[in-house]
Order: sequence, then structure tokens, then C-alpha cells
Amino acid sequence: MTAKVLLFAFAFLFGQLCRAQENAPADDWKPATSNQPGKEYPQVNSEGRVKFRIVAPDATNVGCTFRDSSEFTKGEDGAWYGYTRPLDDGFHYYMINVDGAEVPDPNSMYFFGANRWGSGVEIPAHDQDFYAVKNVPHGQLREILFYSKSTDSTRRAFVYTPPGYDEDLDERFPVLYLQHGWGENEYGWGVQGRANLIMDNLIAEGKTRPFLIVMTYGMTNEIQFGGLRNFDIGPFQTVLVDELIPYIDANFRTLSDQPNRAMAGLSMGGMETKLITLENLDKFSHIGLFSGGSISVDDISDTEAFKEKIQLVFVSYGSREVDGRNRRGGRGGFGGDPKANVDALKEAGINSHYYVSPDTAHEWQSWRRSLREFAPLMFTLTEEISGTWKAEFDTQRGLQKYTFTFTQDGARLTGKASVEVDGETRDVELKELKVEGDTMSFVEVLDLQGNELRITYTGKLSSDDITFTRQVGDFATTEANAKREAATAEGQAAAEQSQPDGAQADEAPGRRGQGRRGGRGGFGGPIELGPDDKPAFEDPPAGFDQPREGIAHGKLEKVEYDSKSVGVKRWMQVYTPHGYSAEKKYPQLYVLHGIGGNEREEWTRQGVAHVILDNLIADEKIEPMIVVFPNGNATANNEDGGRGGARGRGGFGGGFGGWGTPFENDLVNDIIPYIESNYSVHADREHRAVAGLSMGGGQALNFGLGNLDVFAWVGGFSSAPNTNPPEQLVPNAEEATKQLKLLYISCGNKDGLIRISQGVHAYLYEKNVPHIWHVDDHAHDFEHWKKGLYNFTQLVFKP
Repeated sequence: MTAKVLLFAFAFLFGQLCRAQENAPADDWKPATSNQPGKEYPQVNSEGRVKFRIVAPDATNVGCTFRDSSEFTKGEDGAWYGYTRPLDDGFHYYMINVDGAEVPDPNSMYFFGANRWGSGVEIPAHDQDFYAVKNVPHGQLREILFYSKSTDSTRRAFVYTPPGYDEDLDERFPVLYLQHGWGENEYGWGVQGRANLIMDNLIAEGKTRPFLIVMTYGMTNEIQFGGLRNFDIGPFQTVLVDELIPYIDANFRTLSDQPNRAMAGLSMGGMETKLITLENLDKFSHIGLFSGGSISVDDISDTEAFKEKIQLVFVSYGSREVDGRNRRGGRGGFGGDPKANVDALKEAGINSHYYVSPDTAHEWQSWRRSLREFAPLMFTLTEEISGTWKAEFDTQRGLQKYTFTFTQDGARLTGKASVEVDGETRDVELKELKVEGDTMSFVEVLDLQGNELRITYTGKLSSDDITFTRQVGDFATTEANAKREAATAEGQAAAEQSQPDGAQADEAPGRRGQGRRGGRGGFGGPIELGPDDKPAFEDPPAGFDQPREGIAHGKLEKVEYDSKSVGVKRWMQVYTPHGYSAEKKYPQLYVLHGIGGNEREEWTRQGVAHVILDNLIADEKIEPMIVVFPNGNATANNEDGGRGGARGRGGFGGGFGGWGTPFENDLVNDIIPYIESNYSVHADREHRAVAGLSMGGGQALNFGLGNLDVFAWVGGFSSAPNTNPPEQLVPNAEEATKQLKLLYISCGNKDGLIRISQGVHAYLYEKNVPHIWHVDDHAHDFEHWKKGLYNFTQLVFKP
């Protein structure tokens, strides 16, 4: 062989070797995260290739369904080895071919796709952190079964509930109905799509509002590949709209109105989403199409109605789909240029977004990224609202000046406030900020004797103005207008303070209140009455609460005392009956007001308690007694002797801690000793009674039943959420039965807080603790409370 020939042969062999080395996979293989536990194969490398090891010693030919994969070769161990071309990031379905038969890889976990349970492999993505399992609060994927009348079958769905769903049982959530693609089922989004982990991470980062996701099977008939043009959406639309949505709203705590319901889907699920939402604009406000077509202006029959109802249209594709590469069987037909369609919607004034997933095709990584981009846009801010507002609330205890400061970072809204009451300022932390359409809401949470009192603010956004409604627990509602401050170089501004509009939202529709706070009924939760919820007494006679001529009247006076518990001088109102004499001893009744009042504002002004007492004594229906009306907020943080608010307006100025143990100490250790030292009273428990309305009703039950060595007669009228749990109120039923002379529980059947009193009654009934349970035809108002005082005083201090 000549030298030239040898040189040519050597060059050829060297070139072949170099090309072989060029095409050889990188040797940094690691087991795929989608493998069954303990399985070493399939393996993936840094190039995105997959390496297989299939034990099939008797097979003559083995391969996989990934196109352009290498030929599998049989190793010395009898197993077959092969690897794929570099694959896109994310999840991919595949099957193993053994002598012409396609079978799942026994090493991989199984996934439902392409109309069968098969294998899948996860290629690590450079951005996989957004669906990684992290040390953050996690929601739940709950499997539900619901009956479908239209298909006469029981169907399955999965429901994602966000972290904390089971903690605050009063909170309700928007809902996204999220659909899979052709050949997949209701498992797709929760398993292949990692929807729950995507949401957990977004919520933990404050990038999206928590909401429910419902995933169900998107077909009711058999669809073969290539036959989607003949797909009839009608049967599935019936299942979703008429059967599944009502089931979810009935069994989960949803915000069940149109602004809080969305639908999205991938591929065929996008097609379903488009068809169903366009037919049901009254049901859905947010639309997401992931590789599933787009909505054009021509698809919309009434642009103005669509613009009014639809808050978001989101369209996304993988970049390889957009470029026309690696399309899979036409599963995601464009239906026109999607970007042009989105731009046209924007031009028409419709909030629309277009997203392209980089370097992916019609595959799960495109759709995972689409959900990541779509979720923060839903049920959230529609405009920039960062800034500072000032408002004055007429709380019926004087003006409270609030300064609200909101900061917006993308979809996350944070806020704080400061409140000034007659020159005294305190900071307030605002929580649970939400924006839904034109409505913003947030909560101020305050501790009240171990219970939370939630003050909810709702704001109607209108340019730089907000009309705020302030709902104080379940007790009072006021409104105020606020204007955004203009920025200055220092970031501060002089606010143009709004004036209270005078609107009072206290009164329930069709039921006008009495006095300044009479309309407090109609709030709270749903009212469900049981067979025991009925009157124990007839209504008092007409005029029982009206001043009468020709009878003797008692004396009502303001009394100052030193409160060692609080460390200041405090005040109370004391009623002494006509003919009061130091030569005679009288029983003692302590009557407590609600959260909106003080020692003067409620029982003696609105409740005319002294008038009711005068009339009952004149009619000889009650024994003459000393009646004490203390201030129920034992706080020193005001300039008027700690009377629960600056200048004695009660309630809020000094904070909420004074309503619990501090006032209990003040009552037992300071007020009662003062009364017994300065008035001629029987100083024993058989001659002491305590009762109250609303917040005071809860206090009366808490303190009365918690101090049975002090009180023998206890009454709670429309007791509020500060009431301790029944098992805490009466931990020893036998002891309570032995010591109590009277336990009186009452509420109106139109009072949204009746569930609290019902719970106490049910527990007492179960434990055989004697008590009176009285339910009349009133709300959370003085009509009920005055009658409560009328009934209760006729029962106390009897042999």
C-alpha cells in the first residue's frame, strides 16, 4: 500500500473517530426524577439526552418512541442500552418498543397521556425552580367524585386548595377551572403540570393571590387522534357549567360570582376554554389559552359587553410552535395569528396578554410556564394603586383619622395605616389585601381576650378616590371618602382630607334601627334556626321602656373610682332605686355594654335601662337593686381616665386589650369592692348578677361563669364572638349546676351572631346545665336588649 493511500485511510478513520466523539453524549448521567423509587434508569445528562437500560434478554430488537434516538444495543449484562437526541427542558411522554410491541418502561413512573398510561421522563430545566418542591407552606390536591346527571355517571375532579385553606373558615376564594389537552385526563395538571407546586411557590413569593384550581376530565365522548374537528363541546359544557361549578360552589368556600371565576386550558383544553367562555360570559371573567388557539375580535359578538365582563384574555405558545418547528400533529392549531389577535384585543380596550415560552414546543414546559405567567394576572390588581390616602371615619365615638399607605410590587399589594383619635396616634398593620375588579379589601386584626377581632375595610376604587367602608367585627359599619395624596420631592404630601359622607351602613335592608346604633342587625353568618330557637317569654307590655308619670324614679349618677388594676381613675354610672337607704341592703347587678359604647352611651341613653328599672320597681315586678354600668374597656391609654377611648367615647382609642382580662380584673378587684364599700349592698355571690349585650354579653358569660365564687346570676344577650368556647365557659357542668342560680342566654332570630348563642345553648343542653334559652323576633339591636333586661331583672335575686 502506498504512503498516499495509507495517509488517506488514516485521515478517514481519524475523521470518523472525531465525528463519533462529537456525537457521543456527555458522560454526566444522573437518574431522572421521574423514575420509580430506587430505579437508576432512565438517566439524563446535561445535554438533555435520556439514556435507557431495558432488561429484555430474549428480545431481538428494542427501542423507544423518541424519534431520532440511537439504536439500542445489547450489553454484556443482557440489558439493552440506548439514548435520545437532546430534548427540550421539561416533561416528555414515551414508550419502549420491544420486538414491535409498545410497552411502558418498567423503570419510570406512569403517566396518562396519548390516551394510555405510559412512561414519562423529566429533563431538568434551567428554570425548574418555579415548580420545585420547596420549604414553603403547601396547599392540597383533593380528589373529589361528583355525580353528573347529564351523563348519568360519577365523575372525578381534582381540586387544589391553597395553603391555609382550612385555617380561616370565613375566607372564600376565587376559582380557576383548568383543563388538560387531548389524550390526557384530570391527572395531567396535578402530576405532569406540577400546578400545585407552581401555585405554592407563587403564593409564598407573594406573586399571586391564593385561589382554588379545579381540574376534571374534559370529554364525555370518545375522541380519536385527528378527530377533534368533530368534537362536540355541548356535553362537556353541560358537565362543567351546570354540574361541576355548582358542586364546587356548594362544597368549597368559593367566591361564586363571575368576577371570581376563570377558565384556562392547554391545547384541546384551550379550545374548550375558548368555546365555553364565549358562550358563558356571565360565568367566567378570566380566560387562558395555552397552545390552544386565540380569541380574535371577530370571535366576539358584542365587544362592549365582552370588555365589561372579561377582565383578562391570556394567550401563550412555545417558541418552537410559533416558529413552526416541532409541531406535534397539529394539536395546537393557531386559528389565526395569535399575537395579532391579542394586539387587536388590546386595541379594542380588552386587557390581553401574549406570552411565548422560550425554546419549547407543544409540551408541558410551555404550559407550566404559561400557568406561572397567567396566575399572577388573575383576580388581582387591574391598575396601579400604590400611594397614600387619608380618611376620617365617624365611629360614633368621635372622628378617627386614618392614613392608609399602599405599596404595589407587581401583583403583590402591601399596606399599613396609622389612626389618630383626638390627637392620639397608633400604627395599624393591614393584612389580607385583595383587589377584585374595582374593589379593594383588607383586614386589621386585633386581639381581644385571646380572640381575634377583625376590622374589615372595603374600598371602591375610582381614579384617585376611594370610598372606604369600615366593618368593625360584627358590630358596626361606617363609611368615609379618601383622596390619594400627591407626591412631593420628599415622598410626602399634604392630604386633601375628605369629610365623612355621613352615610351609615348599619341598617339591614328593610329593617330600620333604633337610635344611633339600632341597625346593627343583618350582619354575621347565615341564620339557621332549630326547633329550640323560640321565645321563652311573651313580649313586654307596651310602654315598658317609656318614662311614666306618677311613679317614683331612681337616681342615675356618674361615679369616679380608683382602678388599681388599670392604674388610673375611671368612671361608671350607678343606678340607685327610689328610696335608697343605708338602713337597707340591696342586691347588685352589673350591666355591660357592647363594643360601640361606654358607661353612658348605650344602656342608659339608647337602652334607657333606668327607665325600665323604674317601671319594673313601680309595678313591683323586681326587687329594688343597685345597678352598675361600668366601662368595659379597661385601658389607661387615653386622656380621660382609661374609659376605653379619648374623652370617654369608648371603644377603640386605647386599644382592644382592655376588653378582656384587664376589665375582668377591674370589675372583680376594683369596681365590686368600691360598690360594696360605698353602697349598702349584700356582699355575697347570691346577691350579685352580671349581664350584658353583644360584646358585653360575651364578657358577662366569660367573667360570670369564670368567677362563680363572685356571681350567681349570669345573662348574655346577643353575645358576640369574644364569647369563650362553651367547653371553656363551663368546664365542669356539675359544679356550674350546683353554683348557678340563673344562666340566661338570648338572641334575636334575625341576628347574624345567633350561631354563637346557639352553640352555648346546645352545649349546656348536652351537659344538662339548667339555663334559659330565649329567641325573639329581633336582630342585633336594642329592641332585643331592652327586652332582655326586662326579662332578666325579673328572674334574678329570687329565692
